[in-house]
Amino acid sequence: MPENAPAAVPQTMEQAEQLLKSLLRQHDLKHPLTAMLLEAGINALSREIAVRPKDFRPREDNLGQPAVPQEKPDMKGLAESVSLPALPEVAVQLERVTLDPRSSAQDVAEVIGLDPSLSTILLHIVNSAFYSFPTKIDSIPRAVSVVGTSQLHALALGRMVLNMANELPPKHFNMDVYWEHCVATGVISRELATLCGLPGPERHFLAGLLHDIGKLALAKSLPHHAEALNAMLHHSVPHIAEEAILGFNHARFGAMILRKWDIPYQIVEAVAHHHHPEEAQHPEGARILHLADIIARTLVIPSADVPLIPPLSQGAWSALGLEPQQLAGVLGGLESKMRELVKILVGKD
Repeated sequence: MPENAPAAVPQTMEQAEQLLKSLLRQHDLKHPLTAMLLEAGINALSREIAVRPKDFRPREDNLGQPAVPQEKPDMKGLAESVSLPALPEVAVQLERVTLDPRSSAQDVAEVIGLDPSLSTILLHIVNSAFYSFPTKIDSIPRAVSVVGTSQLHALALGRMVLNMANELPPKHFNMDVYWEHCVATGVISRELATLCGLPGPERHFLAGLLHDIGKLALAKSLPHHAEALNAMLHHSVPHIAEEAILGFNHARFGAMILRKWDIPYQIVEAVAHHHHPEEAQHPEGARILHLADIIARTLVIPSADVPLIPPLSQGAWSALGLEPQQLAGVLGGLESKMRELVKILVGKD
């Protein structure tokens, strides 16, 4: 929210509460986490409504529903048919040097240095509020030594895949809203992983950044199905509607796309199961991503025209062993971090 944005007033608070409760109608509003998110979400949303009232006018459901194609597509065949750009050579070399135990921080820095624009972006990230280091980091070797080899590798891979993903969607796909949600989910995933004491928090950031890539690929590959799914936007949780219409959901489809890019298995598995974390063989990453996705959808609402928020897996919440009050630090500064990273990664103000 802009610094000079008008304060929320009772009318916007009431409007925010009505909209958010509607989006959370498949949740138990008395659950401690949901109750906390609802309160925080109403405050954040009411301020957004005060700034951009036109974006939050009561939405009108489509009276005419597009015909749903009867034949369900084959997920594997569809994924194989998606034409994807190849990972840049820098990504291939970076993967090799990162996995080589004989490699030094200087070796990693030299590979990143082969792509000047990537080097610039990574330095912007490590000097942003995402890390909040007390002193400026002015070189890639220094960034590698401070942030860590695998962590910087994850950030670099995220930036490169983001560039390629921008080639997937059709013309009318709202990429600004899409990347805002993905970046917010990545930021929250990293904070949750840190809070839970998990290693490699940047890996969880990358999973958050890429978790909805299946939506881009589906919109590109199945425009008629995507139109039917969009018409169900206000009546069903997206992945449940997808399972009914397609026989699979964007999470599983997106994981197959990421496998084609040789994204690390831990990230692919988390993406595949982030709506059903209990189905993952190694569910920790999927649990983090599941929770981060719900938090991001509750706290970052760009307009009234958004889908229902997916229900919380009580098993995932219990397994992480968190308490709602622990999340205060995760939620603090979320919007500023998200806006700054969107500007750095996507080039949007």
